[in-house]
Amino acid sequence: MNVYTPMPSSVDDSQQQIKGYTNRKEIVRWLLQEPQEIRFTLTPSLNRFHRPDDFIFTAANQATAMMMGRPLEHLIGHKLIEVLNIHPFHHFFQNYLRTYLYNTPLQQNIEMPILSRKHKRIVHEANVVDGALEVIIKVAPKEIEALESTQINETEQIAQPMQPLFEEASEVVVSSKPIEPILKKDSENVVVQIAEANTDDYLPINETTHVETVDSIAQDEPGLEETVAKEMIVEDKITDIDPLASQQVSMDGKIEYINEAICDTLELEEYNRQEVFMQDILHKVSQLPYHFALLQAKAQQVVKNLPLIFVTKSKKYVKVKGRIEPQTKDGQVTGLRFYYQVLQHTPDFHQVAAFGKVPAFNSF
Repeated sequence: MNVYTPMPSSVDDSQQQIKGYTNRKEIVRWLLQEPQEIRFTLTPSLNRFHRPDDFIFTAANQATAMMMGRPLEHLIGHKLIEVLNIHPFHHFFQNYLRTYLYNTPLQQNIEMPILSRKHKRIVHEANVVDGALEVIIKVAPKEIEALESTQINETEQIAQPMQPLFEEASEVVVSSKPIEPILKKDSENVVVQIAEANTDDYLPINETTHVETVDSIAQDEPGLEETVAKEMIVEDKITDIDPLASQQVSMDGKIEYINEAICDTLELEEYNRQEVFMQDILHKVSQLPYHFALLQAKAQQVVKNLPLIFVTKSKKYVKVKGRIEPQTKDGQVTGLRFYYQVLQHTPDFHQVAAFGKVPAFNSF
């Protein structure tokens, strides 16, 4: 059901004026003059594997038509990529896709000079409601900077009373003789000597006191970045399987051909007598990376260094690094050719799960 928001008659009746608002600055000026929310609903367009390839406008208000630069009858029922004339890897589409797949709310604050002068900003929100995306775009007061300045002032007020404490601490140790400064920065053992005064009021310090300098601690203990970097390094022992393992896959994911180099490893000896699809043998952690790689290959782009994990019938895990080359005919992609380098073949999933720590594994 389409949702309409009342607009001035001069706007509703003029298609030419709708086209005039396709300019970005004109849209912002229009939002400032007549503040209203841009609302529309996007329903995912699912493929046969129940994964979204695009989103379809199923409901929108008149403000959405103004922003998109087309009347509602040319907007409802059309796909998002078609309306915006973008590719599947555009950040606008990717944000919506991530929000839908992971059911995580999207909220963006868009800053523009024309809005900053009026202390305003554009708020872009998207949420998953009943299996569809509900999107709201509106102009809101800019309150973030005021909140940050308030927090900074409060922090400074808290920190100021603490400063005299450090000054008083420096006056505690009293020495009857001048102490020569230590010139070696990298010395690890520092012996502090204080001569005893004639009175009993002196600070007793053990002469063998061991003091760790900042430099020595930094050298002994690895930092957080070094620890994370070590965790990300995965030592893969390449098996003796032919690194030129390949297979032919149709556009819908059906395996049409697979050579012997990887057929036995994936336990697909009877692949030619039954329909086997890529989605059926991929582990769930590889479904999303494969989905985005497939979109890229359909756009006639070669996908390199694609990490995938397969699951065999005997519940073994095969970790590979793949390459997808689109097969074209008359300018159209008719099939996909996969090339694999098998990295590991094990019944223990934890051994191949470390693959996910590699940065390239994250499709986003």
